[in-house]
Amino acid sequence: VAAMTRLATGASYPAVSDATVKSSEIPLPPLLEQRRIASMLDAVSRLRAQRRAAIGALEQSVSRLFEEALASSRTRESIPLGALTSKITDGTHQAPVWAPKGVPFLFVSNVVSGKINYKTTKFVSEETYSELTKSTAIEVGDLLYTAVGSYGVPALVQDGRPFIFQRHIALIKPLRDRVHPAFLRGALGSTYVRRQADRVARGVAQKTVTLGDLAKFEIPLIDESSQVRYVTRVQAAEELLALHAAHLAKLDELFASLQHRAFSGQL
Repeated sequence: VAAMTRLATGASYPAVSDATVKSSEIPLPPLLEQRRIASMLDAVSRLRAQRRAAIGALEQSVSRLFEEALASSRTRESIPLGALTSKITDGTHQAPVWAPKGVPFLFVSNVVSGKINYKTTKFVSEETYSELTKSTAIEVGDLLYTAVGSYGVPALVQDGRPFIFQRHIALIKPLRDRVHPAFLRGALGSTYVRRQADRVARGVAQKTVTLGDLAKFEIPLIDESSQVRYVTRVQAAEELLALHAAHLAKLDELFASLQHRAFSGQL
């Protein structure tokens, strides 16, 4: 693959000619050696598939935990999101002055996994960050909610690292004496609230949930002890998910290494 990449031509869409492909040499060890290599690669592939299946099953179980929490709670009421928060706002509406490094500037794509991904190519200075967060600080326990394009995805701010984000993302500040932030994340990501988002999302090219509509979302609220029980179960499941994800990453690295060594005659 590396050799093909070096031979590719073209600026917008690099490509390799048919003649180059046909004339390329492929390392071909004896058949018994091929079978040995294939067996090793197959074994790692099976482990990767098993790990992905475990992650998928865990993710489904996490989504079911919210419905189970609602069903087992002694009390349940529907409260508008605005009544459970001290503030609902959005990110900066103007493109800031970019810096070569500094505080990460996040986009909707940094949230669509349901976790905050801080990897970005855009940064602002500490001074710009301070100015943009002067009226509303971003704090641990706040929630981000994608409101434009890939709308309807909540994520919890879980550590104190500084970041700033675009206006397509809403910032939600829960009233901690009324709702646990992690429970509110589960509610915002539930099918019940997602249906509400689908009903009010406006636009053609990029569907948008306005801050006003977001504040009117009816949140199924349960008693405090049931919220805490739900949050504890979710945290345990997420810790297990993180463990599976780390193991999968190592298996992916192993598979790539075996492939490289196999086709370079080192295995």
